[in-house]
Amino acid sequence: MNRPPTTLSPRDFASVLGVSESSVRRWIDGGRIDARRTAGGHRRIRVDDALRFIRETDNEVQRGDLLGWRPEASGEATLESALLAGHCMLARDLLLARYAAGVDIAVICDELICPAMSAVGELWEGGVGGVLLEHRATTVVIEALHRLRAVTEVPSNGMAVGGSVERDPYLIPSLMAATVLSAGGYDARDLGADTPFEVFLEAVDFLSPDLVWVSVSTAANPAKLRDGVVSLLERAGPETFDVVLGGRELNRLDLGEHPSLHLAAGMCDLQRVACARRSVAAVG
Repeated sequence: MNRPPTTLSPRDFASVLGVSESSVRRWIDGGRIDARRTAGGHRRIRVDDALRFIRETDNEVQRGDLLGWRPEASGEATLESALLAGHCMLARDLLLARYAAGVDIAVICDELICPAMSAVGELWEGGVGGVLLEHRATTVVIEALHRLRAVTEVPSNGMAVGGSVERDPYLIPSLMAATVLSAGGYDARDLGADTPFEVFLEAVDFLSPDLVWVSVSTAANPAKLRDGVVSLLERAGPETFDVVLGGRELNRLDLGEHPSLHLAAGMCDLQRVACARRSVAAVG
């Protein structure tokens, strides 16, 4: 399978958008889109920069094939069908196509990735075949999220750290959080799955974050998890950091209210808290 291109010529980028090559060259000369010159003096546009330009200018992709996208990415294919078939490149293309079309990263996570993975996860009950499909889909989504993060990451002006709690093996929720926060201007450090609260506390002391996210998809020991959250909240506050908890097992923790504690039903909720935190920090 051929790898997707990493750069485009001005002519190819013009074809991607259905505009004239002279328009693309004017955009380059005017500094609206970055272009680098090869050793031979030819201009090349990074695909990541092309995608950002498409999104920011509300242009539509006319030739996704020149970006390396599968034809199905612009058709009726769904993320769920791509995951079930193990089509990693198509899954990536579907997510990138939605991003280029202006869909918010948090919305992509909440409305595309989460429902698709939930549907795939239901196949667990079908035995070994279902487990295989779920594991393969997880790998596909992780690869797609890493690609999406590479495209959407912006210069950071804040620190965030987080992960999934101890004995919680799920990687995707925390990776989605890191991707959303990275696109929102945070230096997002993902501690990964199965993270003891002692590690959360060490990360807080070492990194001095503005925000900490905690994913609770599995709560094997609710009492211990609750104590861990409480210990984290003892260090949280307006002058330190906010704590955002998400995951289907939150209702088992029986947490009280705390001014720096936020419960998130999805990535859009996380994004709202992160934006609010940034606004407060800017005013301060």
